[in-house]
Amino acid sequence: RDGRGCGRGRGADRGSGAWVSSILHCQRAITGLHRAAALLPLSSKTVALGGAATGSGASRPPKDCRPLPIPVNCYLPRNEKIQSLDIAFRTRKIEKTLNSADALKRAYGARMARVIMTRLAVLRAARNLALVPTSRPERAHRLHGDRDSQYAVDLVHPYRLVFEPGHAPLPRTEDGGIDAGQVTAIVIVEVTDYH
Repeated sequence: RDGRGCGRGRGADRGSGAWVSSILHCQRAITGLHRAAALLPLSSKTVALGGAATGSGASRPPKDCRPLPIPVNCYLPRNEKIQSLDIAFRTRKIEKTLNSADALKRAYGARMARVIMTRLAVLRAARNLALVPTSRPERAHRLHGDRDSQYAVDLVHPYRLVFEPGHAPLPRTEDGGIDAGQVTAIVIVEVTDYH
C-alpha cells in the first residue's frame, strides 16, 4: 500500500469496489438466511438453505456466494420481530413427521418430502393466510362440503396439505366468509388425497 487510502493501493484497478460490494451482499444474504432458519421448528436446525446447513457448526458462508433466486428479508432494523404465520399441528404424530426430513422421506418418499418442506416454508414466510400464494405451485384454496373452513395447498398430485385457521371464533368478513387477512395462526390437519 502507498498510504494514500485503501482504494489506491495495489490491485485497485481490478475492481476492488465491486469486490467489496459483493462481500457486503453475501453478508446480508447470509444474515437473512440465519433469520429465516430461526423460524423453522426443527430443533437441530439442519435444513440446508442456499447449500449451507444452519447447525451450530455451519456459520461460515458458502464459497460461491451469489444473489439468491428467492427474496430474503435481510434488511430488517435491529431487534425488529419477524412476523409470520403461527403454525400448530392437530396431532403429535403429524408434528413429528412434518418437522423431520428423515421422517418425511420414510413416510412419503424423497420427492413428496421436498415438496412438503417447500410448502411449509412458504406458509411460515407469510404474515397471514391472505399472503399465501393462490397460484401454482402452492395454489392455496378453501375447501367446501364436510371440509368447510379448511384450506389446502397442492403437493404432488393428487395429494394436498390440509390446514385450518387456528382462531376461535374464526375472523369473518361482512358476507360471512373467512377473513384470510386476519388469519395469523393455522393448524396443520393432514396430508391426504380427499378427491
